[in-house]
Amino acid sequence: QWADDEFYATGRATVAAHLARWAEASGGKTREGREGRALDFGCGVGRLTWALHEHFAAVVGVDIAEEMLVRARAQRPATEAVQFVLNAKPDLRGWADGSFDFVYCQLVLQHNPVELMEVFVAEFCRVCRAGGYVMFQLPAERVARRAAKAWWLWLWPPVVVERTWRALNRVVAWRGEMEVNVLPAERVEALLRANGMVEVRRWEDDSAGAEYRGFQYLARRA
Repeated sequence: QWADDEFYATGRATVAAHLARWAEASGGKTREGREGRALDFGCGVGRLTWALHEHFAAVVGVDIAEEMLVRARAQRPATEAVQFVLNAKPDLRGWADGSFDFVYCQLVLQHNPVELMEVFVAEFCRVCRAGGYVMFQLPAERVARRAAKAWWLWLWPPVVVERTWRALNRVVAWRGEMEVNVLPAERVEALLRANGMVEVRRWEDDSAGAEYRGFQYLARRA
């Protein structure tokens, strides 16, 4: 039910808020004008991609869904500075090491299996140039009940609850919900440091919903 202008305005607000965090973390340096190259991983219809282009000279939006990319390309006039690329591979091998100054991902990694989350976090680090930054969001743990009708699940240990609920969703698509997985903050930070990132920072993020405790992560490539 979004109007196009209103929908894309939310992207500009989100990106502006996150880049302000980046500026704060990097010593107060603000982005004036467009410079550098950014990657928007899981770009969908380009809500954040076009917003990033207001701050970067070139932006590549990557998504696994061709239909999303078709809609993204149709929303705005074509430009060499903003590209939308289909990537159905479980990695970012289509891009060389150090291809981007800024790697950005919001509300995407959590919909992947944990093993794939970890692969992509490592890939974000690899395609980030020396001195560049990686910023992404992930829920770290589930903190509330998912649904009253499934109260019986909450009599079990948390890890059993998670696995049971995922299995039920896969088999019967219960409630039509999109799978959401979590990755503990300590594991995320360890992955970042193991893949060459320094100045690793995180702050509370509630974008995954009230059922989760999550974080926004920011790290610089050494």
